[in-house]
Amino acid sequence: MRALFIPCYFDGLPRSAGSARIRAEWVCKYWDQADLFDGTQRIVEYNLIVFQKVYKGRWAQERIRVAAGRRTLGNPVLLALDLCDPDFLDRGHARRLQDVLPLFDFATVPTKALLEWLKWYLPVYQVRDRVDLSEVSGEKEPTENEKPSLVWFGYSHNAIALEPMRSEIERLGLHLTIIAERMPERWEGVAHFITWGRETVNGYILNHDVVLNPRRKDTVGRFKSDNKTIHSWAMGMPVARDVQELREFLHPRARADEKERRLAQIQEFDVAQSVKRWKTIYTAWEGKE
Repeated sequence: MRALFIPCYFDGLPRSAGSARIRAEWVCKYWDQADLFDGTQRIVEYNLIVFQKVYKGRWAQERIRVAAGRRTLGNPVLLALDLCDPDFLDRGHARRLQDVLPLFDFATVPTKALLEWLKWYLPVYQVRDRVDLSEVSGEKEPTENEKPSLVWFGYSHNAIALEPMRSEIERLGLHLTIIAERMPERWEGVAHFITWGRETVNGYILNHDVVLNPRRKDTVGRFKSDNKTIHSWAMGMPVARDVQELREFLHPRARADEKERRLAQIQEFDVAQSVKRWKTIYTAWEGKE
C-alpha cells in the first residue's frame, strides 16, 4: 500500500499554509507508506491519493478526474478529499467543490461541524489536527507576573476573533503581541506586531504568558479547527478562549497548573495519532474492495 498526499499549495495557497503542514507534511513524515507530492510522482503508483484542500483550480480538477479515470481501467485506487475549511460558504468554491465530490471515495475533516455538512455527499471521517512534537517543541516556564503578557498568532484576517476580548485586555492594561503575516488594521497602535515565521513562531509564543485563541463568532468560526490551541498546549502554554479564562489566567498558580494539565495530555496532540487514524481508515476501505 502506498499513499500520496497532494498539499494545498498546489492549488493556489501559499507554502506557509498551516493546513499543508498539519494535514499533509507532518502526516507523511511519520507514515512510512505515504509520500508528499512534489510535482514529480506518478499517481498510477499509488493506492490512495489524498487531495488536501486541492480541488478549486483547473490543474486540481484535471488531476482529480485523471485519478478517478483509473477506476475505469481496472486500477484500484482510493481518492480522498481532505477539507479543513468551510469553503462551501463561498458560492464559487461551493460550485467547484460539488462538481468533484462525486469523484471521491471519501473525505476527511478535522471537526465534527465539517463532518456533519459533508456526510450528505459522501462518507466522511474525522482526523483531528495534531502537531509534530519534534517541531512544536519547547516548554513554557511559568512566571509570577500578575499582569501576564498575551500573544495571538494566525492569519491576520482571523484576528477578528479577538474583538470580544478587546475591552477586557484594555481594562486590565495587558500587553498583547500579534504574530501574523501582517498587522491587522484594527489592532494598530494597540498591540505589538511580530511577523510570523515557521522557524521563530514557537520561541515568540514561549516568551509570553498566555495565548489568546477565542473562536470566531461568525459562521466560519463554527467549522474551524482548534489547531492553534493544540499547538500551544503541546508547549505547556495556557490558552484563554474567552474573557473568563483570561481572568483565571491572571493568577500565576492557575497558569502553572494549566501547564502541568496540558503536558500530561501531550500524546493526544501527537501527529502520530493522526497517522494511526489514516491507517485505520485505509484498512476499512481496503476491506470493501
